[in-house]
Amino acid sequence: VRNQDIVFVVTQGGAYEASGRFVFMRGQIRLRGSLSPVDYRGTDFQHAIDVGLFDDVFAALVERKPSGEWTVDDYTIGATDVPWVDWDTRYGAPTAIFR
Repeated sequence: VRNQDIVFVVTQGGAYEASGRFVFMRGQIRLRGSLSPVDYRGTDFQHAIDVGLFDDVFAALVERKPSGEWTVDDYTIGATDVPWVDWDTRYGAPTAIFR
């Protein structure tokens, strides 16, 4: 997604759930302004797109550390399955935020 001005869109069928120090987000990556789909040609995702194993979604687990800093514990782009299935146990996040 080099040289593309992108935004993470969590509306329109996405999800945003927060509990305690954790936030889970799911949605689409779009171009800023037009909200057009991102051009993934020439990226690491190209092969998955070519063989039909790329879904136009992202998911991320963000955590607020005791210092107040927000960090991304894990994320996925284009997954066709549910890679966050173990993020609750792996990162100690509440299971209820993953919907």
